[in-house]
Amino acid sequence: MPNNYFDLSNSIFSVTEISSSIKKLVEESYSFVKIKGEISKPSFPSSGHIYFNLKDENAILSAVIWRYNLSKIKINLEEGLEIICSGKITTFSGQSKYQIIIDSIEISGEGALLKLFEERKKKYLKLGYFDNKKKQKLPFLPRSIAVVTSSSGAVINDIINRISNRFPLKIYLFSVSVQGINSAKEVSNAINKINQLKFEKILSDIDVIIVARGGGSVEDLWGFNEENVIIATYKSKIPIISAIGHETDTTLLDYVSDLRAPTPSAAAEISVPVLTDLKRKINDLSSRKFVAFQNHIENLRNLLSSKRLSKPKDVLNHKQQKFDFSIKNLHYLISTKINDCKINFNFQSNLLQAPIILMKDHHNNLNLLSLKYINLSKTIIEKKVFILNSQVKLLEANSYEKNLDKGFGIILDNKNNIIKKKKDIKNKEGKIQFIDGTAKIKFLNN
Repeated sequence: MPNNYFDLSNSIFSVTEISSSIKKLVEESYSFVKIKGEISKPSFPSSGHIYFNLKDENAILSAVIWRYNLSKIKINLEEGLEIICSGKITTFSGQSKYQIIIDSIEISGEGALLKLFEERKKKYLKLGYFDNKKKQKLPFLPRSIAVVTSSSGAVINDIINRISNRFPLKIYLFSVSVQGINSAKEVSNAINKINQLKFEKILSDIDVIIVARGGGSVEDLWGFNEENVIIATYKSKIPIISAIGHETDTTLLDYVSDLRAPTPSAAAEISVPVLTDLKRKINDLSSRKFVAFQNHIENLRNLLSSKRLSKPKDVLNHKQQKFDFSIKNLHYLISTKINDCKINFNFQSNLLQAPIILMKDHHNNLNLLSLKYINLSKTIIEKKVFILNSQVKLLEANSYEKNLDKGFGIILDNKNNIIKKKKDIKNKEGKIQFIDGTAKIKFLNN
């Protein structure tokens, strides 16, 4: 303990005094420290401050970022992210705990971010966010384009210049932070806002969105890996081109967007055709169409010339001759058909028999069928009677009355239950059933 602290053994402190003493001791001893740990339970209250726990395998340390220091923080604070914090250790007398007041934060190596990148990639791949079947096609000729990027820097100028050189059209700039703690929120809000403006027909002519920024480190580009950006891009009803960094840079926005461009300039080239090429193609098609039309007219003229009527009266006479021939042929066909019908009628008439003969034949067939039915019914009834008599004789042969007729008897208790075994005797009295009646009996014990 420093020499300027007095002897504690003989002193009595108030709670405020001992808290202030400890606070001063801690702040003087740890006025600037760097601590590595994993973010746990981050909290973002309306005050604008940020609170979270910094932990490792064995301990937990409370951490605070005051609102006025947020501009220095370049990354989003997420559960499980491993970071290195710079700041001072102090105490919070309100809860009798110590904490670190953070001035700056850096990622604890790219390994932590790459691990989080792969985890998110697997998550949204499983949810179907990267499915090519769900991606929207870009329009061949958009009416206007919305660009989500920073208003400062070379990216927006490159896009404007490239589109102006290829196919000049209206460009709407939605300026956002392209790195830092607010980047992801601003980008996702911009995408949602553009969709809302199109839906509300305020900016209904926007047909393509380009989300772009220049190259940078993994930390610089991390905002385009955040979940709110991924979700906003997936839900967008307007096709989105991602143009983040250089061709070697990869973000999750590239996977979920409808098309990925290697650079912002390439995104501009992809979004619109070349006007001069279109004009050249239109002129070529127009020339080909004109030549085809001229050829068609010439063919029609040749056809009309070959069909031209030299003597209209000859054509009319020819048609009249064909008509006369058709009438003559029609008369012949009608006469032939009438003769055929007469011959067929006479033939069918000869085949017909007198009704009385047909009735006699049917009557004879009916009598024959009735006789067969009666004989068959008698045979079936006789068989059924024989079987029934056999069954009756069998039942009589096995009747218990036959046994009684032979001199046997049936022992019953007072409730007329048959006693088959000695153990079935429950009372001293009973009766015997003979062929001609019953007699009461008494049972004696052995």
